[in-house]
Amino acid sequence: MKTKSRITTVGLAATVAAISLWATLAQAQVAPLQPLLPATQTRFNLDLPVPIDYVPDRTTFPGFDYYEVQMSPVTPVTVAFPQGGCPAGTQWLGLRAPRTRWWQPGAKLCTPVWGYSQVNAPGTYALNGASTYPSMSFRALKGRPVKVKWINNAPDQHLFCPQPLNPAVPCAIDRTLMGVQGAVGPFGSHQQPDNAMVVHLHGGEIPPDSDGLAELWFGNAASSAAYTPAAFPTVPVAGSTNAVQNIDPIFDTGGVANAIELGNLVRPTGNSAIYNYPMVQDAAPIWYHDHALGKTRINVAAGPAGFFFVEDPVKEQTLGLPPRGDCSVAGVLKNAGVANKASACFDLPIAIQDRAFNRDGTINFPNGLGQVAPAGAIGWDPLTPGPNPTVHPQWVPEYFGDIPVVNGVIWPKVKVERRPYRLRLLDGSNARCYTLGLRGAFGAAPRFQVIGSDQGYLPAVSNVQTVTMCPGERYDVIVDFSRVPAYTTVTMTNSAAAPFPVGIAPTAGGPFAGMAQILQFQVVPADPTNLPVLPARPTPWVAPAALVARTALVPNAPSRQMVLNEVLDPVSLFPLRVQIDGKRFEDAVTETPRRGTVEAWTIINTTVDAHPMHLHLVQMQVVSRQAFDLAGFQVALGATDPALATQQYNLAASVTPFLVGLPRAPLASEAGWKDTAIVYPGEVLTVVAKWDGAWADSDTGTVCAAGACTPAAATFTSTDPNPLSLTYGTPLAVTTPVIDPVTGVQAVDPLTGLPVTAPVAAPFWEAVTAGPYVWHCHIVDHEDNEMMRPLLVLPI
Repeated sequence: MKTKSRITTVGLAATVAAISLWATLAQAQVAPLQPLLPATQTRFNLDLPVPIDYVPDRTTFPGFDYYEVQMSPVTPVTVAFPQGGCPAGTQWLGLRAPRTRWWQPGAKLCTPVWGYSQVNAPGTYALNGASTYPSMSFRALKGRPVKVKWINNAPDQHLFCPQPLNPAVPCAIDRTLMGVQGAVGPFGSHQQPDNAMVVHLHGGEIPPDSDGLAELWFGNAASSAAYTPAAFPTVPVAGSTNAVQNIDPIFDTGGVANAIELGNLVRPTGNSAIYNYPMVQDAAPIWYHDHALGKTRINVAAGPAGFFFVEDPVKEQTLGLPPRGDCSVAGVLKNAGVANKASACFDLPIAIQDRAFNRDGTINFPNGLGQVAPAGAIGWDPLTPGPNPTVHPQWVPEYFGDIPVVNGVIWPKVKVERRPYRLRLLDGSNARCYTLGLRGAFGAAPRFQVIGSDQGYLPAVSNVQTVTMCPGERYDVIVDFSRVPAYTTVTMTNSAAAPFPVGIAPTAGGPFAGMAQILQFQVVPADPTNLPVLPARPTPWVAPAALVARTALVPNAPSRQMVLNEVLDPVSLFPLRVQIDGKRFEDAVTETPRRGTVEAWTIINTTVDAHPMHLHLVQMQVVSRQAFDLAGFQVALGATDPALATQQYNLAASVTPFLVGLPRAPLASEAGWKDTAIVYPGEVLTVVAKWDGAWADSDTGTVCAAGACTPAAATFTSTDPNPLSLTYGTPLAVTTPVIDPVTGVQAVDPLTGLPVTAPVAAPFWEAVTAGPYVWHCHIVDHEDNEMMRPLLVLPI
């Protein structure tokens, strides 16, 4: 974004605020908050938590792995998380109050956060019903479908807006953004409650009714009852083309014929919905997080997210990977507080985020909200810290924290044996990119051996010193500690600037100095008792010559060109919003690929920041990146002044005549399948993707021969009261009558007198052409302020 100096001090952007509300704060007796400085915190003190797996129910819906998962405030637990002594709704992330005596640690600070938890785990499950941050992991098998009932048990008010009707109490929700506009009531804005949620399985190859469309949110039991679809007004959006703000969304296709009437999308009316995931995709480290309209950044910062691993044992057993080891609760606890005992888990999920905190342990979001004025700040307003407070009071272009949080702990440590470990890296931050490296305490450190990215394994191992990743991206790496001396340390470092790539680097003396170190590995001797006995103990890791071959996609449809742009305030020159093609999310659909076609998308970045662009539904291949003449192209585009909101974009202007130099091939670590790819400033990114779903010609998840089977009309196969399939087609029966073999009619329960039914066993999948998806920047601050566009896959 423009004017990088806005982040030299936390919240310094708010110095452009015109009105100070200190008198209001004092009158309401709301004490301003003090920032918690990273220098006051101890590093590498707590063990890295390893989220254990949810346990599937395989009896309620035969053929499915079934889970019921709720979003709620975290639950104090002591299993695998350093929760000790925190009250309900809070978790100890390792924070302590600043020391008052140099020899005495400060008081433990408990941080309010939200998470997900399973509530239907069969058998003994230590964390059944306990929400944690980060959330526990799903582990799915390719070919075995998964059904999840998502339940909203959040409080009536949002974690970051506890008193929506009190203007003197800080509230992080910016009610000028799409989806959260309108008058404010006890549950939040008129368009949706502040506690609304909708879960997106990021990287999932799934039908549209289970994709987590941002507008198909649902509240908790109380707020869902208060918001009916008829209660939402249709509000024209100024400065846009035929756009309206309507929480019952209107996907205006501009006259493009399609198979369904998208204006009839119906959001759930209760506090839960069941999503169906075919799991026909290849093994990959995908993940799940909230995707509510206009509040994705708010809910991501509040905590709820987790890994969703897709595994393919048939294919993976031939790759010679390190064993998973014992990643159960018992195995994880071997790493916590046991002297000289190495971790028994050799496959570590590592979710990296950044957070800014207040001195009471709460998360400060957005930057500077409710805090005292930084030294030298003029016109500071702790209630409206946005850089353009008269337009977007709370929205900041990018939220950057100054303390790393890894798997829910600040600067954690983890014991590793002198053997190879597998690390599943996830950038779960709102806006921060990372360039990760490894630094040994003595001599050379091991390198990253990248074996996979967002959508699965690479064709070959990529041996690199650093891995760069932006929000939403994942990398699957091997780190071999075999040659690292025992009882020494290896530190995971970060050198990426924020904003990326030309913002403020995490260097000594800077505001982000604490982000230069992420995680510490403490190397101990190998312990053979930690290796699995069955199957046979594995041989040492040797990088194979090949992993999983990738067939290059060849475009067979017209290519598309899209422009990433920003709109600046003409006075402050701070961003007002970020967009694609000068359009808002609410504008008519323009990306309408036909099912089964392979399209090449050219994404042109005219802004000064990198954008990780995420496409829902598909697995894409990075083709190339290439520089272009920005000034010349902007003239052709008719967009030479981003401070002019009235400028029209000449979308017919081709970038081809303005390309400079030769295209760069993707990095070796990008040579596989991706769902999120970085578009660097001043460059053009080209990707290709096939717009289809592998379940589309299948009744059971297996691909059918031409004409051999016909997909059902909808995926909904549960007794949940919110039949999302009504949105798209005829709902399937959720049960089938049990026929009495003697009478030949439906059996009757002798105790209740009710007809006897059984659950429908077979999974059914909705065709990919039956509903909408989206594509967007995964800097969620951008996504919430218009850098997201709808797309509709059309019938063949």
